[in-house]
Amino acid sequence: MEFVRQLARPIIPFFTLFFLYITVQTPAFSEMVSTQNTITKSEIQQQRVKILKFYERRAVKSALQKHGLSPVEAKARVAKLSDVQIQQLSAKIDKIPAGAGAESILVVFLILVILELMGITNLFSFI
Repeated sequence: MEFVRQLARPIIPFFTLFFLYITVQTPAFSEMVSTQNTITKSEIQQQRVKILKFYERRAVKSALQKHGLSPVEAKARVAKLSDVQIQQLSAKIDKIPAGAGAESILVVFLILVILELMGITNLFSFI
């Protein structure tokens, strides 16, 4: 028994400090997350990816370059768009018929006009 006490005396302060250390807790922050909020964020992320894939098309890249906008700049501007703007732009892309040629240029033009009206670009001096 004396052996156990001699062994325990130097260890007890370390265990005491250890248990005091692990019992001190930082406050946890939480909030209610609705299912609709989670779904909306997921949908907007998917729409952002769809818009970025749209900018990867050869016709869209060439149309953007004709207007003096590089694909890298366009992607950076998409990252700055709000959730509502992303939804509007995604809806316009969805309305484009598959295999359309001239219509895609129209969509790019509409995108540029939207960016111009938001004050992100200054391509059209007359707007």
